[in-house]
Amino acid sequence: MADLYNHYNGVEPGSITSATASLRQKVQTSKSKLSSFQSSLSDDIWKASAKQTLLTAFKTIDGEVCTDILDKLDKADQIAGYITQYNEAKEQANGYSESLRGSTKDTPQSSIDSWRQGLSSAEQTMRDCVSNINGLL
Repeated sequence: MADLYNHYNGVEPGSITSATASLRQKVQTSKSKLSSFQSSLSDDIWKASAKQTLLTAFKTIDGEVCTDILDKLDKADQIAGYITQYNEAKEQANGYSESLRGSTKDTPQSSIDSWRQGLSSAEQTMRDCVSNINGLL
C-alpha cells in the first residue's frame, strides 16, 4: 500500500497548467500567423502547382500538427487535474490514518469505522487517479 502514496512527489499541477496555457497561446498565435500568410499569397508570385503544394502544407500544419499539439496539451491539463485530485485524496488519507493511529480504547467505534471508510475511499480515489493518468499517457 505504501507505493500508492509515492506517486507524483514534487510535481506541481499549477506549473503544468501554466506551461500548457502558454504553449496553447503560442500555437494559436502561430495558427493565426499561418492563416495571415496563407491569405497573403498572390497568384502573380506563385506558380499554380507551387502555391497548391504550399497551401496543402499549411492545411496539414493547421489541421493535423496543430490539432495534435493542442490535443496533447489538453491531455497534460487532464493529468494535472488528476494529480491535484490525487494529492487532495492523499492528504485526506494521511489525515484518516493519523486519526486511526491516535485512537484509544475510549475512541467510539463509530469514529473508527468512519475513519476507516474515509481512508478506504481516499485510497480508492488515489488508485483511480493513478489509473486515469496512466490511461492518458
